[in-house]
Amino acid sequence: MTTSIATTASTVPGETLAGGSRPGGFAGKTAGTPDGGTGLTPGASVRRPNRSLLHGLLGNKKAMTGAAILFIFVALALLAPVLYPDNPSKITGMASQEPDAEFWLGTTAKGQDVLALTIHGARSSLLVGLTVGFASTFIGILVGSPRPTSASSSTRPCPSPPTCSCCCPGCRSW
Repeated sequence: MTTSIATTASTVPGETLAGGSRPGGFAGKTAGTPDGGTGLTPGASVRRPNRSLLHGLLGNKKAMTGAAILFIFVALALLAPVLYPDNPSKITGMASQEPDAEFWLGTTAKGQDVLALTIHGARSSLLVGLTVGFASTFIGILVGSPRPTSASSSTRPCPSPPTCSCCCPGCRSW
């Protein structure tokens, strides 16, 4: 059995042409799918579009694990002055001491507590990371946001919505 290009193109779920017809002349169910084009078997779960991002993240185990690790690092960084009030660069032990009950991560070659250095260093690392993240987001919004080039470009009708962004960047009709 041979399949034409028009029949093959009609199996794209949700694809319609102007006037409500599907490519290849099919106005009803999509060829090859028993459910009319969704591609899902009966009883399969469908993601509801009204679910919030927060609700989706709370249901994801990997996202929650990452959030817990991030929370621990942020909490330790914010509590650094409380946990280790002295100067973290202060020589507190013998040089290159193995980890023990007093120095959980050991000491450096100079005798500095590695855990104190790590926790105090997390403060500056998080500050730099958050600053760069917010700055790149702000710059991305400025560069990527569409703006009308003139007053007439935002009021005229759009010639073809799918390709509108390349011919009239300020068009808001779709």
